[in-house]
Amino acid sequence: LASSAASDVYKRQDMNSSAGGTTCCLSINNLNCVLDGVTFFDNTTGGGGSCIDKFGENGTLEINKCKFYDNKSNYWASCVWVGTSRSDNRNDQCLITDSVFKGNYGKYTSTVATSSENCVIKNCLFENNECDSGGTVNVSHYGTLEVVDTDITGNICTSCLLYTSPSPR
Repeated sequence: LASSAASDVYKRQDMNSSAGGTTCCLSINNLNCVLDGVTFFDNTTGGGGSCIDKFGENGTLEINKCKFYDNKSNYWASCVWVGTSRSDNRNDQCLITDSVFKGNYGKYTSTVATSSENCVIKNCLFENNECDSGGTVNVSHYGTLEVVDTDITGNICTSCLLYTSPSPR
C-alpha cells in the first residue's frame, strides 16, 4: 500500500486472533506508507495496533489528516503500533500530523505505541482515550519522540499521558 485515498474508511472490523498474533486493518513491513485522510473507527483486535501495524527496520509511516474513533486493542495500541527489531542499522520513522484520536482503548497504550527510531506527532488531538497501563502515546527502547502543537485532553491512563522508556543499550 503506497497511499490511500481520502474517501477510505475502515470500520467495524473484529480481528481477534485465536493464535495470539497481531491482526489489523493495515499491516506494513519494511515499506514506506502514506495515509492521507483515512478514517478508522470501531475496530477491535486481540493483538497490537487494531488499525495500523507497521513492523520491520526500514521505511516511513506517514499519517496525515486521519481520524481514529472508538478502536480497541486488548494488547498494545488501539490505533497505531510501530515495532522494530533491536538492530543498530534501523532507519525507520513514524510521522503523524493533523490527525484526531478520540475514544480509543488499548490495554497497555491507548493510541500510539512505537519503538521507531524517530516519531514526530504534530498538530494532533488526543481526546478521551483510555488505557490500563502505559500512556496515551508510548515510545520505548530505541525510539525518540517529538510532540509539537498537539492537544492531549480527557485521557485516562494509569501511569501517564506520554510515556518513554529508556533504551536497554
